Amino acid sequence: MPEFEQRFDEYGRGRVHDLGIFGATSAGDSLFVGVEEKVDESFGPRVQEAYLKAKARQITGESTKAPERIEGLLARHFVTPDPGMFDVRYQLLYGTAGTLAVGADVSVFYVAVFRTPLYDETIAAANFQDYENFIRRIEASPIRLSDDAAMAHEARIDGERLVCVHEVFAFE
Repeated sequence: MPEFEQRFDEYGRGRVHDLGIFGATSAGDSLFVGVEEKVDESFGPRVQEAYLKAKARQITGESTKAPERIEGLLARHFVTPDPGMFDVRYQLLYGTAGTLAVGADVSVFYVAVFRTPLYDETIAAANFQDYENFIRRIEASPIRLSDDAAMAHEARIDGERLVCVHEVFAFE
């Protein structure tokens, strides 16, 4: 389902996946893959920037629940609060939360990166570093793959198993 929206909390819109894939494993377990497609754009602002901006809006009287949403996402992803959690990209927090919220037996957050002729290597490298930082911060464990263009990790978020996959496709 393109542009599949999945609510994961009571605040605002849900997570809009570029593509939501529903299926079943060979063992009969339900499967959901939340796809995030990228070329060389970032995963949005860092949590610190998003939180401070939302808090400033709230303090100046604007009606927003964004600070509460961010606090809830941080509590889900980080059992022990750590200042480094504010350095992750906000989109990765709500992307993984939206993937798990579907409630499938097997949940996969899949980042597909498309290298086109206009691909900016500098931006793409920073984006990949942000992804790796997120994987490290949520203490995900690597999963061995046979393809060098992809990497996979398993994480526990709020007690639930999540598989995160990052794969690069070259179109030149």
